[in-house]
Amino acid sequence: MKRLVGRGVIMLVGCLFAFVAIEIALHVAFPRMRLLVRHERLGSLPRPNMKGRTTFGGHERIVHIVTNSLGLRGPEIGPKPAGVRRVLALGDSFTFGHAVEAAEAWPAVLEGLLNARGGPRYEVVNAGVGGYGTGQELLLYEELESRVEPDLVVVGFAVVNDVLDNLCIYAERFKADSPCFHQEGSRLTLTPPRPPAQADRPSSWPVTSRALELLMGQARRLTLWNPRVLAIALSFGIRVRDTQVLPDTVAAWYDDRFAADGWTLTRRLIVELREHAGRRGAALALLLIPSALQVDPGLQGALAALADERAPIRAFLRDPHRPQRILGDFCHGAALPCADPLPISLEAAARGERHYYPIDGHWTPTAHRIAAQLMLERLDRERLLAAL
Repeated sequence: MKRLVGRGVIMLVGCLFAFVAIEIALHVAFPRMRLLVRHERLGSLPRPNMKGRTTFGGHERIVHIVTNSLGLRGPEIGPKPAGVRRVLALGDSFTFGHAVEAAEAWPAVLEGLLNARGGPRYEVVNAGVGGYGTGQELLLYEELESRVEPDLVVVGFAVVNDVLDNLCIYAERFKADSPCFHQEGSRLTLTPPRPPAQADRPSSWPVTSRALELLMGQARRLTLWNPRVLAIALSFGIRVRDTQVLPDTVAAWYDDRFAADGWTLTRRLIVELREHAGRRGAALALLLIPSALQVDPGLQGALAALADERAPIRAFLRDPHRPQRILGDFCHGAALPCADPLPISLEAAARGERHYYPIDGHWTPTAHRIAAQLMLERLDRERLLAAL
């Protein structure tokens, strides 16, 4: 018996050492950085003077992250040189460039396209911050306007969750301490973030087992991108992450609890941002960032496989492009230049090409290039650049 117990202890210790060794190896192979720190007015901001590598989607892509002293992804921002046109790119993690190198994100690609044509030199400042909605982008603009002196502001509007972010309805815990705008009649009121002493989550990355992260990522890829597998799992009573609640895109644009109030507030915030920029002579344009759920037939098939009778899901499956129509009508009525990559992404999906990473959910470099090119074409069509 003692010998048997001894062997069991040895095996247990061996398994423990093996697990620790695997965890260490995975931490080295797939490094992670804490990207966000608390900001007393903005809620959160990328950590200033950051330099290193981090992994997105568990293991899908390892990229370099470098921020300047303001916490923005890119070089330091000095006084605007004479003759230079500056573009301020606002947005969330799609604009920051999650899962892509800084040079692959649409703000940097747009800068390259602008300067390749000759004429005035352009600088595009990437002020994207993961988790931001339009309200936080408005506050960040106020923080940066005197430093950047933009001639043009381009907002990367994420269809997937910007409306919910503006309503302060968050899936992620790290966003729960964000500032929040409310519309009361014709007035906008702002609830500031909680003081740091009350907010104990300064970062977007929780500490978890790296091996577990990889396994969960593969499970998500296998199920949420394969309706048949998901249906089989559900038939056995196996619940997969992201199937318990309404997807953000569905809740924001199709759920009666949020859709009308969310869009009313969002529209007001966009108008407010346009007015703020206009006071300094800067124009505003929108880049509409489609949700992966709108583009990928696998994800839509997964929703259908749930056999879910909830009205918002049925409404989305009947009309998945409603958000773009609402946004397009708004842009047309407000004479606001808007670029919409959705048609090109749908054509790519029909050819089997992916513009979104399956696990991480953000744009691939190809999608960023397409978005930047479309934005440039839209600015040209509106003759906005010539007026700067």
